[in-house]
Amino acid sequence: MRSIQVRPPASPDTSSELSSRFEHSVSLLAWGYNEEGLIEQFLDRATALLEKSVVDWEIAEIGPPLLDLGCLCIVAQRNRVPDAPNPGGGIELDVDEVIDLYGADADEARWYLALSCYKYASIFGYNLMLHRRGKRPDPMYEKLTGVIQNLIDSGSELLA
Repeated sequence: MRSIQVRPPASPDTSSELSSRFEHSVSLLAWGYNEEGLIEQFLDRATALLEKSVVDWEIAEIGPPLLDLGCLCIVAQRNRVPDAPNPGGGIELDVDEVIDLYGADADEARWYLALSCYKYASIFGYNLMLHRRGKRPDPMYEKLTGVIQNLIDSGSELLA
């Protein structure tokens, strides 16, 4: 895991006082397997790319590294609804294996996984609403109702 320092871009709206206070460490989660063991070089290149790239600020956030783990676990959890479309792909690990590989405490990770379950259920539900209202037609979201329900149920079970 590599932490980098992030500062917001300078803009006429941003006071220098706010800019000077806004300095946080964030984690770059990289699931890249490299046979030559050059993970450090990979992270250096990824960090440089991240620093120079325009990211999708709509979903970018600064927060604890376990938030990345929660989102990654959602990818593993998508296997629980096998007939649902999954254009983003999946991983052939279950959630416990992902947490173990990450090296996180399972009890602490549970809260972040529940948060991620609710987050993605909300995103999918919102997109389903936009589809049904004709504002952003995409029939795929009609096929995600089982995934939405599974995510809500999983989040509730994790917090019980």
